Amino acid sequence: MAYLNENYLKLQAGYLFPEIARRVREFCEKNPEATKKLIRCGIGDVTEPV
Repeated sequence: MAYLNENYLKLQAGYLFPEIARRVREFCEKNPEATKKLIRCGIGDVTEPV
């Protein structure tokens, strides 16, 4: 039987993906050259095995 990690219940709704997007945006603003080499592994962005 699978058990739920109770810490998941403590997460705020919609927290993870907006936070990642915010951090990526800030990084890209500070490092425009690195943006060209940035590999985005978000949902639907990965087409090849990493």
